[in-house]
Amino acid sequence: MMGSSSGARDGTDSLASKPQSQLQRGVRVVGKIRPFVDSEAGGSSCRARVSVTRFVGDHALVAFDDQQTCRKDSYKLDWCYEQDENIDQIFTAEVKPLIEGLFRGHNGCVIAYGAPGSGKSQLIQGSGQNPGLVMIALGEILAFANENRGSVTVSCYEVSQDHIYDLLEPKDQEVLILEDAAKRIQLKGLSQIPVNSISDFKKLSFHGCNMGKSWLKLPDDSTVRSHRGLIVYLYSVDKESNSSLIGKINFVCLADYEDIKQKGNARPQLAESTKINKSLYTLLNIVCALNAGENFIPYRESKLTRLLQDFLCKASRAVLITCLNPTICQDTLSAVNLASRSCQVANRHRCHSAKVIKSGSKFNQSCSPSIVGIPVRAVSQKKNEISQCASSEKNGYGTPYAIRRR
Repeated sequence: MMGSSSGARDGTDSLASKPQSQLQRGVRVVGKIRPFVDSEAGGSSCRARVSVTRFVGDHALVAFDDQQTCRKDSYKLDWCYEQDENIDQIFTAEVKPLIEGLFRGHNGCVIAYGAPGSGKSQLIQGSGQNPGLVMIALGEILAFANENRGSVTVSCYEVSQDHIYDLLEPKDQEVLILEDAAKRIQLKGLSQIPVNSISDFKKLSFHGCNMGKSWLKLPDDSTVRSHRGLIVYLYSVDKESNSSLIGKINFVCLADYEDIKQKGNARPQLAESTKINKSLYTLLNIVCALNAGENFIPYRESKLTRLLQDFLCKASRAVLITCLNPTICQDTLSAVNLASRSCQVANRHRCHSAKVIKSGSKFNQSCSPSIVGIPVRAVSQKKNEISQCASSEKNGYGTPYAIRRR
């Protein structure tokens, strides 16, 4: 059961216009609470409730109220969309401004992040009856290209165990991340397929996906979790200067965040979850650094963040959408906690205190949550823990990605 405050704090009227005032700073960190599903019938009467209080044009508080334990946790985000607010509303408020920048040759990024079952795939990809953010955005981009004699191409990739693979034209080699003379990221080996219409896009065959269409879903027999993304490139000409423009937007569906301290996973799953949580932690560290105006942004800490360097930077715009389950679970609490700590509104005072550290150092560890359910201590200790899990894969405990792809 959810509720919103009334009066000056109510965010129901002219919803699309209110969150946009924050788009100018860093990366927006917003939440989306998914509706109850059939299997959660009667969920509105369960003991664990989620409520949202929105402060118009400023921020939102997401509260988890456990009536049985009398525990109430609240987290501050830039904004939060409730169960009855649909994908169209999120697109208008959060993604449309990024699309408008794309028309001017800028880059954008839309990232879906959250715990298992929180609705990330539905938000990004949607379904035949309810299109997701990708389909809505692609429709507007194609319309602009047709009107302005532009062209559109798409790429689709997967980041698994810190390796990048092309999903449209599978190759034996993984995608390489290079940097050109202008310090722009080049993805060598990642194909770009021309798309002239929505029907063209629907006909694309995505490697390793069910029925060749659901590019966010892994095959049913897959044991490997991964991040997946779709990049849309828009090539156009500026009418005033007659110069060529290239804008691109990256839609990323991150692997589930799981608090493995609570799971008791076997060693293969532990190693995999450690790598995933490390990449998620590094990504959120970058969001926090951008929102704090730091000079040093640690892109090289993971392949995922290195790939996203041109999309998550001071010259581009991005939104991180934290998908939330409507009832309390530990993974959801951990995910929204991490997101809240990366939000500038929540972290301004912490980020200020972190200035005493050299710009080339990691973000203040006092602001850093656990990445694998264990408190983060020294950087060297964290790296040792990760390397130990990685070495377990080499000893036969892991599930090598190459085996799954054959």
